[in-house]
Amino acid sequence: METTVMVRNLPLSFTRPELEEVLNDEGFREQYNFIYLPAKLTTGAAFGYAFVNFVTAEEATRFLKTFHGYDRWSVPAAGRAVTHISQELQGLEANINRYRNSSLMHASVPDWVRPALYRSGERIPFAPPTVELRPPRMRGSLAALQDRQGRQSKSAACRK
Repeated sequence: METTVMVRNLPLSFTRPELEEVLNDEGFREQYNFIYLPAKLTTGAAFGYAFVNFVTAEEATRFLKTFHGYDRWSVPAAGRAVTHISQELQGLEANINRYRNSSLMHASVPDWVRPALYRSGERIPFAPPTVELRPPRMRGSLAALQDRQGRQSKSAACRK
């Protein structure tokens, strides 16, 4: 039962909350339980892909069909989305185990850059680490990322 998918060609300016909004707008609000949109920790710029785990294999298949070729992003993107089943990690438990002890979950990393868990369409706390987390290694300072985090928070408040 394959439930974890990868989507490529996301806008490089996208954040996880923006991806959540697109998923919800396209009818997937209560159908996913994990999202990770990798981004540069020093700038917050996305790498253009994300991993999403769905509550059932049927919803994962529906996502693959809905988002393959998707181009209705709210901001410019490199092209149409490409979707496929994740080959690296599969399932909610595997994703939790991969990231719960990751430096990405350290308190110094802004929340919107971290992987996130959901239940019934609502964000829930991530599984606690089983080891002491170390901060991620980053060149430069966190100033640019923290500045973007401030802009992200203001943007979210304006949408409400």
